[in-house]
Amino acid sequence: MVANSVSRLVLFMSMMMIVFTMVMMTAHADNASDPIGVWFNRAMLDRARQRIQTRQQPYYGLYLQVINRANLNAVPNPFYMPNMTVPINEGGITYGWDQTSGPNTTLAEATDRVSVAGWTLQAYALAYLFTNNITYGDKCISYMKEWARWHTPVNMYEFHLRFQLHASTFDGMTQGIVKTERPWNFGLDSIFQTYGLMGVSDAYKILVSAGYPMAAETDAIFRGYIYKLASAVNSGFHVWTRWVDVQFPRPNNSSSSFRRYRSDNHLSWALTGLSAAGAALSDWALLNYTINGGPWTDTVAGITYLNPSPLKAIIKLAIEPDGRMFEEKIGRTPLIGYSFYHLQAMMTVAQVAQIHLGLDLWNYTVQDSGSIFNSYIRYSDYILRLKNSTDPSEQGRSFTSFSWLYELMVAANPNNPVFLASINTTARSSYILQGVGPVSLLWGEDVGTGGPHTCSVCTYPTSSPLQQWNDLVLDQLLTGQVLSNPMVPSTTLSSSSSSSSSQLLSSSTSAPSLASSSSLESSSSSTSLSSSTFSLSTASIPTTSI
Repeated sequence: MVANSVSRLVLFMSMMMIVFTMVMMTAHADNASDPIGVWFNRAMLDRARQRIQTRQQPYYGLYLQVINRANLNAVPNPFYMPNMTVPINEGGITYGWDQTSGPNTTLAEATDRVSVAGWTLQAYALAYLFTNNITYGDKCISYMKEWARWHTPVNMYEFHLRFQLHASTFDGMTQGIVKTERPWNFGLDSIFQTYGLMGVSDAYKILVSAGYPMAAETDAIFRGYIYKLASAVNSGFHVWTRWVDVQFPRPNNSSSSFRRYRSDNHLSWALTGLSAAGAALSDWALLNYTINGGPWTDTVAGITYLNPSPLKAIIKLAIEPDGRMFEEKIGRTPLIGYSFYHLQAMMTVAQVAQIHLGLDLWNYTVQDSGSIFNSYIRYSDYILRLKNSTDPSEQGRSFTSFSWLYELMVAANPNNPVFLASINTTARSSYILQGVGPVSLLWGEDVGTGGPHTCSVCTYPTSSPLQQWNDLVLDQLLTGQVLSNPMVPSTTLSSSSSSSSSQLLSSSTSAPSLASSSSLESSSSSTSLSSSTFSLSTASIPTTSI
């Protein structure tokens, strides 16, 4: 009975996806609402170009940051470790945040390096978009190709995950080695490859939207690499979700473990990269997987899985009616910093839904949950210094570094005095690596202190069929289900857009010639957000990179 019900649900979703794809393909190419990047539309781009032309501040300063970050002398430095899955005493990959190791040997380095690569590619694409200088587009492509050829993403399915055990494990984790070298957090924190996936996806979407002359073979490589990264992030996501699927075959909202593994910020951050990939590749099934919890086939892992932790389900469990985030509820340290960090991830996915699908997730609520909007209201008190954190580690801390989060809230609610006051606590010059980049240049409204204001760029697609799937999915898919698991070899890397991508991305038998430490990736390491250090136990939240 259950199997038949799931089969009918999947068939219904597949039919609706086909209809939606046909509708999207008929959209006009030059509408103001057309997505240009993962997180902004044509109207936002046109406004940004006008600001650049007139050198309007603070926006022009952010444009200069884009050009500065698009360093044409940067040399690719991919993380390359073809033998990562062997036992640690034979040179296999280790955790990295709790011990010192050499180059190309730790998850910490793997996530940091791909993050900076993604941010670099995004900067090249933005520079091409703003200047129409083909040199930036060409550099983006050559840089991407080196990473696509040599990069070894950390895909947890290559470690033979065993979800059925009470204390989940994977081969080589704790057998005959120091436990902290490859702890369970190794699997959990592998999702922070999501930062790189976000940047790579945005770069591809921008180049295609801007009309960069990309050869078909290059397009296949780019798309195949995005799918390869998406599979790596998805595997870390499954470390969270599939363990709960086994441990709690029926939801148990009173269990702290159930709520932890269905509410934690890691889940939302995994969705940021996966939703970015779905948006960039026009993979509507992947977008539905991240937003509503539909099925998506991970072609690298060979798994079709019904996602039990899409953004809508996380909102249901992680936000209370008064806007309090899960991290504040359980007393994570730092209390408010972690809450803002989770809000940032939710906001990032919600913007994808708004730009590409016309869905309003800002005000979305389920039963007795709160909304993202509720959380914005609650945490504005900390930016405006109307409240102080009760966490001793945050005593006296200013939270104005998170004011950039309110740029989109001002656009949607341009006359809300709380949101206006929040963005004006700083110079509005934040450059956020884990997302859109030059925030106010693309998102910021020209707001003054007097008179009503109307958002000039708030034009979005009409609602899609995805919006109507929500109740059906959340009511029936209480736990995730693996629909197929052929477990194709991890070297079979396929893209739904091109049958040749597996050949183009096949592993090389020799090591790459890597660049010296003079590359942008090395020189920029001090600016990266080491959020990968977030473990379930001892790690502390860093300041958002700007």
